[in-house]
Amino acid sequence: MRVPTTIALAALLATAARGNAEPQTRPVTTAPVATAPAVEPLPRADVLILPLHAHVLSAPGRPDIDCALADADLARVLGKVNRVWRPAGVQFAVTVRREPAADVARFDRLWAAAGPGALGAYRSLAPPATRDLPGVHVYYVHDLPVNGVYLGTRVCFVKETAALRPVEGGIDEPVPRVTAHEVGHALGLPHRQARTNLMASGTTGTAFNEAEVKAARARAKATEGAMTVPEAERAADAAEKAGDAARVASLREALAGAGEPP
Repeated sequence: MRVPTTIALAALLATAARGNAEPQTRPVTTAPVATAPAVEPLPRADVLILPLHAHVLSAPGRPDIDCALADADLARVLGKVNRVWRPAGVQFAVTVRREPAADVARFDRLWAAAGPGALGAYRSLAPPATRDLPGVHVYYVHDLPVNGVYLGTRVCFVKETAALRPVEGGIDEPVPRVTAHEVGHALGLPHRQARTNLMASGTTGTAFNEAEVKAARARAKATEGAMTVPEAERAADAAEKAGDAARVASLREALAGAGEPP
């Protein structure tokens, strides 16, 4: 069994149900393309900082669950998630948690009883010691029947083997887009049919519209742990005085992403 570890996103950078499920499609093959946001990015003063816990689940002997994302992968993926959400004026103070899957036996029982559509069974894999922390929770596993799913109460599951249908101006990598999409559900956004939109199912689109920005920001502001930029700056200073290096790194990284848009 691997020992649970907690890592701030900045440290990684230095070292290297069903209704909200994201269906699997073909892999992305397009080169990176700069995406013009559908909305004007909000100024730094209006950015909200929200905790995001990225749980990398391990399960020796269970290749369907055991996630192999390396630190460099996580730094890249979560950095892109923040860039996707910057036009909406939301940035995530990321903490990466490498943890053993909680109750694989219960997951198997639920799955056997309810069948492959029972995506809610994945909730039993979330370690109880960390699943109620303030903010949004994303659990990474190796495989799912879909690319990702939002299970309610700020809990998302994403598979590291996600595949998407490329669209014009879309992101160049599936896992950051699936993560950003499921976080969108956690912030109250429903699916959309516009294929270049972040909330379209199965595509690489990352755009928002004004109504989505307003709705997501309202939900983010009401989420436990949300902070304004000045509040996050004060929290980072307090964490530094307390010697909490991981929290300092997480907050400083989010604050850097909240900088004035180009």
